[in-house]
Amino acid sequence: MINMPVEIRGNQLRIRVRNPRQFTKFRTHDPGQEGRFQRLAGYSKRTGWKTQSVRYTLKDYSGYSDFLRDLMDTRELTVSQRNSAMRIAKRFYAS
Repeated sequence: MINMPVEIRGNQLRIRVRNPRQFTKFRTHDPGQEGRFQRLAGYSKRTGWKTQSVRYTLKDYSGYSDFLRDLMDTRELTVSQRNSAMRIAKRFYAS
């Protein structure tokens, strides 16, 4: 699996798990506490519904350690993506 980008815009941290070109339809799913993070699922006839990206709203967490619990529970992420997200979130909460 090729590592997809980890990016932050404002207080939103987005981790792309799969290339969006693989999918024909998209829908969001709010698997955790309301507002904290969302899963964007993509659909293809070949594979069905798969996670395309995960978006965390950093301002909805009480701090870095609170955010880490949800990050570590997100199974679709590679170690590299988790490490990048941790570095970005640490800077966000330090400011």
